[in-house]
Amino acid sequence: MPVRCFVAVDVRLEGDGLKTYRAIRNALETNLRVKPVEEENLHLTLRFIGEVEEGAVSRISDALRTVRYHPFTASLRGLGAFPSPSNPRVLWIGVEEGEDDLRKLRDGVERALRGIVPREDEGFAAHLTIARVKGRPHGAMDVLKEYGDYDFGRLNVAEFKLKRSILSRTGPVYTDIEVYPLVEAGGGSGGG
Repeated sequence: MPVRCFVAVDVRLEGDGLKTYRAIRNALETNLRVKPVEEENLHLTLRFIGEVEEGAVSRISDALRTVRYHPFTASLRGLGAFPSPSNPRVLWIGVEEGEDDLRKLRDGVERALRGIVPREDEGFAAHLTIARVKGRPHGAMDVLKEYGDYDFGRLNVAEFKLKRSILSRTGPVYTDIEVYPLVEAGGGSGGG
């Protein structure tokens, strides 16, 4: 049976950042038809893999154990939209400090997966998806303007995960397949 999976860094918003995320979510649900990402599902995707045969999961997991990178800090700042603020389909919180580290970690993941899963051609843009817009995006511009430069806090990145995604009518359910700690290695990027 196929397994739908991806590689990510879990995100736990705290303090004022969490309160503001909840306020944004309430504003979006009031003014827009959106599907917000549940707090427990917030993550920075390093690599979406998609559906693979169950036997491939152990090969993917083994390959990801070879990724070497050091722990780092990322700051979450600003609100944006894909494909554009005037036509929002995905609303996201941006990554300011730590974006380069996330890119290097992602490059290490991509190298490890070479030959196991098809190469991902899309460029990498570090972001934290918070909602998907359904229907007409009335009111999104107001929310984007109000929180466009908001500081959502900092995140200590000390691990990444291979996660399974099971789709359901109420939304995806994510479970960890394996956790990969980042290890300080003399400040080098080992794989980056």
